[in-house]
Amino acid sequence: MQHEHQIHIFINKKKYEIHDPVQTGVSLKHLAGIPLNDVLFLQRPGEYEVIPNDIKITLKNGEHLHSQPPAD
Repeated sequence: MQHEHQIHIFINKKKYEIHDPVQTGVSLKHLAGIPLNDVLFLQRPGEYEVIPNDIKITLKNGEHLHSQPPAD
């Protein structure tokens, strides 16, 4: 599927460009150099959604994600 333009997202406050809005937790972690065992969150209004490594999500332009080491 061809997309007309790039999508800008932010991971840990750093800007990245992706061509496909459908991404997995693993692909986003690879993009940002995040360890695979870290927890990735998608910032939604009023909440944070955990993005598991093997789940596909559709990102919108300008969305923000954050990672943190797993809780022990």
